[in-house]
Amino acid sequence: RKAVAVWRTCSRMALNAAQKLEANPRASVTVNSFRSIFGHDPAQPLPWPRINDSGTRFAIRFRSVEQALLKAGTLYRCDPCTAQSRYEINAPTIILDVHAMAIPPNEVRLCPSFWSLPPLLQAGVVLHEMFHLRFDPCFAHGATETKRTNAYCYEAFALSFTSQKPDPLTIQKCSASPP
Repeated sequence: RKAVAVWRTCSRMALNAAQKLEANPRASVTVNSFRSIFGHDPAQPLPWPRINDSGTRFAIRFRSVEQALLKAGTLYRCDPCTAQSRYEINAPTIILDVHAMAIPPNEVRLCPSFWSLPPLLQAGVVLHEMFHLRFDPCFAHGATETKRTNAYCYEAFALSFTSQKPDPLTIQKCSASPP
C-alpha cells in the first residue's frame, strides 16, 4: 500500500508541475521557482513549432513522465545498491543515484535508504528515476549534463510546490550543473 501511495503522489507531482508551467499566465511563484532551479525564464522562446517557450517544453516532459507512471510499465525492485549488486546487473547503462538506480529502458532499483525517506521525498526520487528512464540517454548524469537534462532539477522543481523541501543533495546536484 505504501508503494502505491508513493507512485500516486509521484504522478500527481508530475501533473501539478506540468499544470503550473501550462498556466496562462504563469503564477509568479512558478516563474521564480523555474528561474531559480533551471537558470532561465520559462517564457524563453524556442524555435520549434507548437512549443512556444521553454516552460511549455518542460511541461511536456513532466506530462510524459506522468503518463509513464500511469502506464505502470516500469519494474521496481529492492536492491542493496552495493558495488557488487551493480556488477551483477546485466545492463549496458545504469544511472546510480543515492536512493535508487535507473536501468533503462524500464527498471528502477530502490536502495535501502529510499525506504527511510519521507513519502514526498520518496515520490521525488521515483520522479527523478522516471526522468532517467523516459529520456534516456539525454538524462544521464555526466559531463554533458545541464540543468535542462538534470533529473535532480526536475525533482526539485516538482517538490517546490509541495510542503517538502528537496534534500540538500538534490539542490547541490542541480546547482552544480550549468544552465
